[in-house]
Amino acid sequence: MADTKLKRSPHPKHVLQLVLYSDFLTEVQGIAPEFTHVELGTGERATLRLADYVHYARAARGRLESFVAAPMPTRPVPCADCGPCRWADHCESLWQAEDSLFNVANISRGQVKKLEVAGINTMAALAEVDRPVRGMAEGTRARLVTQARLQHARKTGSPSFELRSAEPGKGFDLLPAPQPGDLFYDIEGDPHYEGGLEYLHGVWADGQFRAFWALGT
Repeated sequence: MADTKLKRSPHPKHVLQLVLYSDFLTEVQGIAPEFTHVELGTGERATLRLADYVHYARAARGRLESFVAAPMPTRPVPCADCGPCRWADHCESLWQAEDSLFNVANISRGQVKKLEVAGINTMAALAEVDRPVRGMAEGTRARLVTQARLQHARKTGSPSFELRSAEPGKGFDLLPAPQPGDLFYDIEGDPHYEGGLEYLHGVWADGQFRAFWALGT
């Protein structure tokens, strides 16, 4: 038995598929195939010994059939494949409807799990947490609570912000101390300006900002 694929090497899903085909053939011909083959996109043939894979493949198939027969409740969880997934909008609507913790910016699945174990299941609930969370560093908890509070406030009113306390050795503290003659340079483009105006250059020095334009050609 052989199947054709465009890939350059066999893939695990090919094995699952071919084991299923072999089981169908066994029912028809009464004899189980010993080998199966994948005709690859390179023109090469990969030969697989079915006895090496049938037990795992059938167990996996059995789990799928059991789920289809009696499906358990499921929930959408963000993953690396969300970008191209055709169900992304549906999942996003569910997260919004239930005020999911996954709506909190930069939160991880592991952090969501720890919060849910602690009985914190929504962004609104996280915004009011004032106690430690088991297994979570206090700094992480405080950051997530602040983020949830800001996002929740935006849902119920105008956007808000909170200034973070200065921390030695972090943020602006990493900048060198001001010195006479310091220059701060910036360059911006305006693609919508009529006539080809391309760049705004700016220099901040001695308490003043000096701007000058450069025309594109």
